[in-house]
Amino acid sequence: MRANSLKTSMLGWYRGLIPLALIWVATPLALTGPIERDLTTRTSAVSGENPAQPAQWVTIQIDGRDAVAEGMAPSASAKAGLSAVVQSVPGVRMVADRTWPLTVASPFQWNAVSDGSQLILTGYVPPSGQRTELIKQAQTAFPWLRVSDNMTEADGAPAAFHDFAAFALTALKPLSTGTVELIGTQFSIRGAAPTEAAYNTVLSATRSLPQPLTLNVVDVTVPPAAVPVETASINPKPIPPYVWIASHDGKEIALTGAVPNQDTRQKLLAAASRSFTNLSVRDKMSEQADGVPEGFIPAAELALVQLARLEAGSAAITDQKLNLIGLAPSEDIVEQTTTAVATLSGTIAATTSVVARPKVDVAVPAATATDQACAASLTELAAERRIKFNSRSWSIASASLKSLNQLAVKLKSCPSVKVEVGGHTDSTGDPEINLALSSRRAAAVAEALELAGVEKDRLTAKGFGAANPVARNTSKVGRAANRRIELVVVR
Repeated sequence: MRANSLKTSMLGWYRGLIPLALIWVATPLALTGPIERDLTTRTSAVSGENPAQPAQWVTIQIDGRDAVAEGMAPSASAKAGLSAVVQSVPGVRMVADRTWPLTVASPFQWNAVSDGSQLILTGYVPPSGQRTELIKQAQTAFPWLRVSDNMTEADGAPAAFHDFAAFALTALKPLSTGTVELIGTQFSIRGAAPTEAAYNTVLSATRSLPQPLTLNVVDVTVPPAAVPVETASINPKPIPPYVWIASHDGKEIALTGAVPNQDTRQKLLAAASRSFTNLSVRDKMSEQADGVPEGFIPAAELALVQLARLEAGSAAITDQKLNLIGLAPSEDIVEQTTTAVATLSGTIAATTSVVARPKVDVAVPAATATDQACAASLTELAAERRIKFNSRSWSIASASLKSLNQLAVKLKSCPSVKVEVGGHTDSTGDPEINLALSSRRAAAVAEALELAGVEKDRLTAKGFGAANPVARNTSKVGRAANRRIELVVVR
């Protein structure tokens, strides 16, 4: 009887633990929501937006009572203000400010292209709402065209950029097809005027540029003067500028503009899929057989390969000109991309305006639960995505480039984590040769991760040869398992 009473009492005690456990689990979750909402509301005021709306330039993640802020600040004052606001939010114990200042574009280049069916805006645009204002101006000036926004926000615009862009749109309006370009304080216009009156309007505009804008190129054609009907030949319709654009924002790659035929469309879609293995490809291309520039396909394929190395950007082919702009993860990528685009041969002239993300010195706090979870997922991903090499070489196999890219993406999402890239071999062959090979393979992987945008000071490379086997070297399967690259978190 007493035993039954004790059993009943213990059962009641255990049942009492259940609601306590639920309260213990739910309390942090209940607190996290209000803190995160409070943070995003307060940061809205700093970014100059409606305080009732979340800030668009910053993302705040909450882990218990710790906060991590990430994003590109539209100004130095916004970045400084964010830090002050986040620090003042009640309930937050630790703040990691991982925001970075807006990239400075030099030269500051902007283009508007009209192909008769749409108006495409590309290049750089200042922050603080100027993108929205410029799009509205374009829609007002060209109500008959669909406006496509491929612009990237950057610092470094001329003080009168807004006036320059408004003037450029006004100058473009009389043309049936054409393009206007701003490079710093230089203005260029190219295209086809439908009438002599339209031609004269454009020329008149170029003689009264807003100061301190200067004229660079004017290349506008006009139909020949009318002749008697009996001797007139039938003039073909002016060929619109041939425009093709690829742009990506880190989430998807969009292809717009013209392609000559379906075969070319499929080639470019395949090239985009190869270069952007982790992004979806959006096809908004239309067919235009007339005016295809010589060497279009090689130029477009080269543009896609180099565009994939950027965190965000666009590549535009307008007639005989290719222009690549965007944000690179490092100065090395800027140099390599610029060099690669300069190798383009043929009749298409290539230019680049790629800028590097500024390096931000961030005070790294003690490891939080977020850091630990990030490090664990990185270790797991490294074990799943094995890096392979060409036989008896430290040249990384092309089949492993996708895995390397995924590892780089994960590493960049764990900015406080440092890793040791370890190279390992099986026991066959000369030990000294194996050790040298493992060291070179580890260094090759570290270099590839750095080129993909991972900071160099977060990576170390070390070769171990056959010293640390994970399986027996007596079988083929075991030896294959021992030939590996390991990413070991050292912080």
